[in-house]
Amino acid sequence: MIVRVVMLDEFPLLEVILSLVVLIICVALMMKIAGKIYKTGMLMHGKNATPAEMWKWIRQ
Repeated sequence: MIVRVVMLDEFPLLEVILSLVVLIICVALMMKIAGKIYKTGMLMHGKNATPAEMWKWIRQ
């Protein structure tokens, strides 16, 4: 989106707003998933997380 804004003379404001909304939603979702992994894996079980275990903890 940054490249498009720089290269175009006029940029659609709706697309900029939409990309910011998508970015905010994705960041919030990743923070929720990371918090769930940390809470389940590190605090409750006290062990290091492997990718398979993280996937299991996300699904719980």
